[in-house]
Amino acid sequence: VKFGDEFVDLTHLNFSVEAHAGLWSHRLPMITDELESAKMYNAGGRALLARDFSGNTVTLELEGDVWGGNRPELSLGGGVGYARKFGFVHLEAGLKYLYDKVKMQDRASHYLLPRAKVLFDLDKVSFVPYIEIRSEVKHNTLEALYEANPYIWFDSNRLAIARLSNSLDYNLSLGFNGTVFSSRLAYHVYAGASFMRDHLFWCATDPGLYSVTTGNNTRIFVGVGAEATPIAGLKLDLDFLYNFDNASAMYLLSEPNMRGNISAEYTLRKWKFYVGGELLGARSFSVIREGVLSQYDMPLAFDLGAGFSYRINRHIELYADGKNLLNSKIYDFVDYYRPGAGFMLGIKMDF
Repeated sequence: VKFGDEFVDLTHLNFSVEAHAGLWSHRLPMITDELESAKMYNAGGRALLARDFSGNTVTLELEGDVWGGNRPELSLGGGVGYARKFGFVHLEAGLKYLYDKVKMQDRASHYLLPRAKVLFDLDKVSFVPYIEIRSEVKHNTLEALYEANPYIWFDSNRLAIARLSNSLDYNLSLGFNGTVFSSRLAYHVYAGASFMRDHLFWCATDPGLYSVTTGNNTRIFVGVGAEATPIAGLKLDLDFLYNFDNASAMYLLSEPNMRGNISAEYTLRKWKFYVGGELLGARSFSVIREGVLSQYDMPLAFDLGAGFSYRINRHIELYADGKNLLNSKIYDFVDYYRPGAGFMLGIKMDF
């Protein structure tokens, strides 16, 4: 539930108040003797105030959350933000304090979370450089853990999950973006570093099951993104990110060293055609089988897809999609890989 202002006209005080609650439960279907489902309930709220004072925008926020079930936790925090334009320099900055207590841990955690972004508006749409600092606490709730890896063996990891620390990331990035060629090409180039404390690491144990722990990682990254419309009806997209990781943990990092997406879409009256692909870099998983710790390597993979659609009228559209057209064996986790080449025909109806 949320009510308040839209934060569009800040010449007067804007506010918003939000409250939320939820219940989550999950049981692994392949474990017939699982003692019970993993359960979590959550309730919390957030309040935000903002006002502009002669070009100086000030924000205040308060937040609180409580989690119950198999991993009880309490989180309370607040922060202040500031934004102003100094000539061609746009500044946004803030500082947040967060108190967090996981019930099964001996001591509470206290976080100071700075953020800042400096954007240099040089009156050149083709080139806009920036520098950004971000920090974030990622709550390793049951829901977040199973979203990251749906194959965690809950009974075996019950105590470890209850004691698991939350993840803390500090990120520094710099880059530039812009539009060129009469706005037919928009691009974004960036690089930076991430300092990750209590990052999640996975290990494949029994076939189809996983355990989890935390460790530290320092990541250097470079990336590029582009969107082009060279001719009417044709849209090209590209995103690519490469990571250099230096991890320190009991298990291997098991995340791709690169990720990328490329696609082309052409619209001709009622017809639409597309082709695209997802690139996953090489990665390695820790595996424990019969008490022996080993390494499972996954090579670079590319998932190619294509399809088309035809709109009969503004309510009905026919489509055909093809996935993994190279019929590659693409693993998301050890013991779990995506289906081979497949096709789907369907109809979309909008009312």
